[in-house]
Amino acid sequence: METDFKKKIQRWIRIYNERIGVLISIALFFFIQPILRAFDPTAGFFDAGILQVIILVIIFLNVGSSLCWYLLKWNFRPFFDSLNDIIDKDNGTLYGANQKKVVLALIIYAFYMISFILIIHAIL
Repeated sequence: METDFKKKIQRWIRIYNERIGVLISIALFFFIQPILRAFDPTAGFFDAGILQVIILVIIFLNVGSSLCWYLLKWNFRPFFDSLNDIIDKDNGTLYGANQKKVVLALIIYAFYMISFILIIHAIL
């Protein structure tokens, strides 16, 4: 029973790895307040205190990273699949026939991430 659940969780993480950042961000957003109040009893749910700014940056970057993976997956599926195969099967090495696809996928991901950061910077 336990091994079946563990295998299901591992398979879900392998298939939907871009959703982990969003789940971590949601959990951080809702459950960080008691921890922050332990350090600063005057902290509100949202204020401009230094601790909340750091947490919000972490949340924004996690969500942004997940959105970039989603965009890469939806718009450039062959590159995403090549990158996913290299990471899953070759232990993260870039050697092999799909090296150009992996590098291009990482460049597209970096472009999306920089665009997301610039948009957030312009909004805030």
